[in-house]
Amino acid sequence: RGRCERSEQLQGACTRRLRGRQTPVQTPAAVGCSWKSEAMTIDAVFGQPLPEVTVAVGDVELRPFAMSDLALIEEASADPFIPLITTVPAVYTPAEGAAFIERQAHRSAAGEGWSLAIVDPEADRAVGQIGLWISHLRHGRAEIGYWVAASGRGSGMAGAATKALTEWAFEHLDVDRLTLF
Repeated sequence: RGRCERSEQLQGACTRRLRGRQTPVQTPAAVGCSWKSEAMTIDAVFGQPLPEVTVAVGDVELRPFAMSDLALIEEASADPFIPLITTVPAVYTPAEGAAFIERQAHRSAAGEGWSLAIVDPEADRAVGQIGLWISHLRHGRAEIGYWVAASGRGSGMAGAATKALTEWAFEHLDVDRLTLF
């Protein structure tokens, strides 16, 4: 991991070294110094194919969608809000569910970002979706969005997934800021 030494911290700002350059990072003084890996593992570029990603941290696993996740898509389709703000089909059929899953795989192949199933490893089932979208990566920014089906709500999976993907993004991508939407 990269590091940012306390001696580099100055009035709530921190300088970190990334790809041979120093990048100022604003951090609240109470938080301390931010850090970034000096050698990122993914050189992601918007519009170019992205590698498949799986993130497993503690009680959550984030992985590409599989056809075995159709039950989740069916449940999400019945939700009064999820189909309004996502591409989850408003009326579920097995063909529409499969098309949704195929669209998620296309997002990384098209270089838009990663759309991952939020999996509860204890129950061995997907409970939602989380995405990391990189259209503004050249400016050091990316966005995270998620939804959790009713059967997975209240279990802490959304928070765990967001934390896991945030940590993964800061560790593996050239990103300074993540926005949650």
